Amino acid sequence: MRVGVICIKFISIQERRIEPLEYAYGTTINAVDLPVPEARVVGTATCKFRYWAFLNTNKEVSETFTVDAIDIYLFAVYDTGVSTSFELTDDGYYIPTSTDGKTTQTRFSDYTLNDGEIYSVDMTLPADWSTYTDDCGPVFSASAFNEEKTSFIGEPYVTMFISAPTKANGAIEFWGDVDTPNGTVDAQLIARYRLGGDLLKDTPYEKKMLAYQESDEEATFTLTYRRVERTVEGVTKISYYIGIDGIEYICLTTGEVAVRYSEISNAANAFSTKHTGNIVGLRAKTKGVKYSNITVKKASELNVKFYAENGGEAIESKSFGYGKAMGTLPVATREGFDFAGWYYTDYITGAKKELTAETIASADMFNIEAVAQWRKTGAKPYTVKFNTGIDGYEVDDVTGWYEGNEIKLPEP
Repeated sequence: MRVGVICIKFISIQERRIEPLEYAYGTTINAVDLPVPEARVVGTATCKFRYWAFLNTNKEVSETFTVDAIDIYLFAVYDTGVSTSFELTDDGYYIPTSTDGKTTQTRFSDYTLNDGEIYSVDMTLPADWSTYTDDCGPVFSASAFNEEKTSFIGEPYVTMFISAPTKANGAIEFWGDVDTPNGTVDAQLIARYRLGGDLLKDTPYEKKMLAYQESDEEATFTLTYRRVERTVEGVTKISYYIGIDGIEYICLTTGEVAVRYSEISNAANAFSTKHTGNIVGLRAKTKGVKYSNITVKKASELNVKFYAENGGEAIESKSFGYGKAMGTLPVATREGFDFAGWYYTDYITGAKKELTAETIASADMFNIEAVAQWRKTGAKPYTVKFNTGIDGYEVDDVTGWYEGNEIKLPEP
């Protein structure tokens, strides 16, 4: 090093190294004249360069500084999309910077969730399920975020939790504002769906959660939140379709009680009409919970996988544009049986529904698994008609195909 020459060295955490710069002692340097590193790619996140900071003080190089008598080290600060209450690790995980048991929240500065879009987050639970203590999950429908306090508190927002083992043990629950006969109440239980309950019993989520609880390994669940807005007679309602690992189980609609609600004590509480915000984020309290692969994207297509039988391999997968008829569908074959159409389970309502060429791909359908229905070759159709003997009281006909199976009659 030449006498009187000071070196500025740059720590950019990039493959492409930024060469040090030499200046004479006492030189005034403008921050805008410093080199700008490329965006940093961490996992699926692309983090833009924000500013240089002094290594010895962590303070931002905001305007000008004077070259002192010793070498200067500057490190690059990148925009991870979240506040300082979360950090982005080198292997692509967002984790809370605080692990003292306090609830930590953050928003995503580059993301908003609008009509027809999906907010997707991979949530990884710790290897030891017993250490999970609740209060962790994505935040959506927020209208404001307090950057100083790094909190959504004080504004309407919804958090989805996977319930702790000491509470509802893997249940899916939602907390936020509810509309009651006496007005709006904030920070309330909107809905809770328990393992083994009507909504989740024998579903892929329940099976995966129970297997995880018995293991000694981490488990990652992909959580999705799809926003759909509808205006009927001048009133706009917002629906959030909530999915886990590609299957949508729950729909929350402003002004309406959650479908297939499982907590009778709060069954009269409606999902508040105040939940119109589009800010999304994360919430965490448990050490060991981490998030990754966070995206917001347009939901322009409905994907359908077709199965010849439950539990088998998909024979075909097709995508359909929303608002359009499905048209030609695959035809499955099975020896000794005639193909009788495609059916899928709507987890949100619990109904079994048919797919045909005339079915319109609509916003209340997403990532459907259609299973072929069969009838034995040569089976004859039947119709059962009912005479109640009571004027004005009628029972719908029961139709089907006689194959030696039990005929299910309606309850009187």
